[in-house]
Amino acid sequence: MYFKMSCRTNIATGGFEGYYRLVESYRNNDGKVSHRTILNIGFIEDALEASQLNKIARILTDRYEKKTSLFIEEDALINKWVSIFWAKIIASGNLDITVYDKTNRFIDVETVKHTNVREIGAEWMCYNIWQELEIDKSMSFT
Repeated sequence: MYFKMSCRTNIATGGFEGYYRLVESYRNNDGKVSHRTILNIGFIEDALEASQLNKIARILTDRYEKKTSLFIEEDALINKWVSIFWAKIIASGNLDITVYDKTNRFIDVETVKHTNVREIGAEWMCYNIWQELEIDKSMSFT
């Protein structure tokens, strides 16, 4: 999901402001990329930066796909708008919330174990750089 903005005259304030929609990209039956509006948001009274809008869209997408984030968002303004938009998405019924069911995942995140852990040390990186640059072929060691 992402935000799409068009500039319009806000009747309430009389100013030329951004009118927002939450949009989703998908592939239709012909394999072409299409877009559908998930939520007509309208004018946002809080001044949100582009980075904040991107975080809101990412968090909403993660909620829709039932992904858990490793990091908790600490910005109260972002969390406020995520809650408001998520409630509106649920109420509108524009998304099929059952699509991303836990049983549909290819990898069960709760059972993943990594047993063959290796560290990349300075020696290994130097060796690979040496091989990539073919330093041993360009120098004669006699």
